[in-house]
Amino acid sequence: MASLAAVSITLLLALAGACYIRQITQISLPKARDTAEERVPRIPYWVPWLGHTFSLLADPGSFVRKTSKHSGHGIFALIIFGYTWNIVDSKCLSKSILDHSEGFFDPTPVLESLLCRAFGADSKLLRRHRITWEDFGAVPVINALGGGENSLPTSFFRNIELSVPKLISFAESLVDQQAWERSSYTTRLDAKVVETDFLPLIRSFVKHITYSALLGREFLDIYPGIFDDLSDFDAGFRYLLLSLPRLFPAQALLRARIARRRMEMAIDSFHKAIDRDAIGEDLNPPWRDLNDVCGLMKDRSSLYRQRGTPPRVKGPLDLYLIWSLGTAISGLVFWLLVRLYDDPTLLDKVRAESAPFARVTQPSGDFSIPEPPRLELDADGLLKSCKLLRACYWECVRLDSSVVSLRKVENDCEVRDTRASTKSDEPPASYTLKAGEYIAIPFALLLPDAACFEPLDLFRPDRFLTPGEDLDSLLCWGDSKSVPLDMRSVEKQVLAFVAGILALWEFNSAAPRAHTESEHQAYPGSMDPQRYVRMRVRRRSFS
Repeated sequence: MASLAAVSITLLLALAGACYIRQITQISLPKARDTAEERVPRIPYWVPWLGHTFSLLADPGSFVRKTSKHSGHGIFALIIFGYTWNIVDSKCLSKSILDHSEGFFDPTPVLESLLCRAFGADSKLLRRHRITWEDFGAVPVINALGGGENSLPTSFFRNIELSVPKLISFAESLVDQQAWERSSYTTRLDAKVVETDFLPLIRSFVKHITYSALLGREFLDIYPGIFDDLSDFDAGFRYLLLSLPRLFPAQALLRARIARRRMEMAIDSFHKAIDRDAIGEDLNPPWRDLNDVCGLMKDRSSLYRQRGTPPRVKGPLDLYLIWSLGTAISGLVFWLLVRLYDDPTLLDKVRAESAPFARVTQPSGDFSIPEPPRLELDADGLLKSCKLLRACYWECVRLDSSVVSLRKVENDCEVRDTRASTKSDEPPASYTLKAGEYIAIPFALLLPDAACFEPLDLFRPDRFLTPGEDLDSLLCWGDSKSVPLDMRSVEKQVLAFVAGILALWEFNSAAPRAHTESEHQAYPGSMDPQRYVRMRVRRRSFS
């Protein structure tokens, strides 16, 4: 009885302490603007130091979205492991921060922490080779997709044209199926219909094409397990960010560490082969031909050689590039297809709009044997002329992605919200940010302004079809130093994939489902459905 009473007293004291913490943090949430200058409103929490950590680990997207909806200030503060994170959900505040970051807001400490915690970089070596990772780590995907000399080769879109007709082989034997079909448990129902797990199918398909353009086909032949390793890495990503010890009882963490190590070894072997090829030496087995490796990767390897960059730095840098590029494109392609196939009316409109830029022809086969249809894509035309398809894309970015710009506050400063106040007696607010705090700008909260587009949880592309306004004017763009992808370039790749698949393939749900915000689960760079979407697939008929 004595022990029971002691436990009861302990629990009561803990509850009283939590209620006290909750009460004093509640005081920090301002009710109204009495002056033009105020502190950032801090969201109440129960446990000191941990603050809102567990809420973010459970479902970060939903928690931040709901908190933003009820805050109404354009900025609010969360406590994560004792650090103050200021979440910005106002376009004006985010623009003020991104435009006036010099000397006040630095993305470098956040990127350094990300490379060390999640991607396994050695912190001492990373600081010693700071100039290298600042050059490469800051803008990896912008260089890969931006269209410069070192961008993905023009054959990238040609690969999409050749591969989309082969998305489904209709083969019964696993040996005869494509790699992405095997990973998605594709089964043939009859000669013209198969059933497949939609997410693994699209994710693996998109990454195969993207990585073959970036790393070359031989890399995928030698290391076919990279897709499974990336999946394990994603599953344990949040645990890696927390720097949990190796013996922490989480299977996802152990698998993520093992997968990361295998990928770093593959990247190291890849760079050794590029180095030998660059100086004219014969390649060591299993490497034979590196001619189709993207110029970006060869130039990165050249700079690594010049600066003597060790594997514990260049491996994490390249893994960051590979991960961010594949995750960004494949996640958005999946969700955009799911949203469109789930709405037949919208699907017909998008197909009609994109048809001139995703043309399908059916060649006549010899001996009455039909040949596979052929696809021709005009990626620039899709971007310039398909307003509805672009609106659907940005609605997916808003609902189904988790792209965030992160910075550390270097010096005390004030940021001003220049939005017109909703009440005539309230002046525009200015908020004080303290040195040592952090800033996060989730771009999904800025696309578009939540105050003007309700309800927020529904998929409605017409939000981005405001009469008299160009779509680009409704978007808020980040800067290359804190966002690991160029949203404009990613858009072009995603539209090409989606338009090609819509032109050639018909997907129907194998079971009734509803795609809502509650079905998302947190995933680095994008969102996953809570359960796999099982789909039936057939090729569209063409005369």
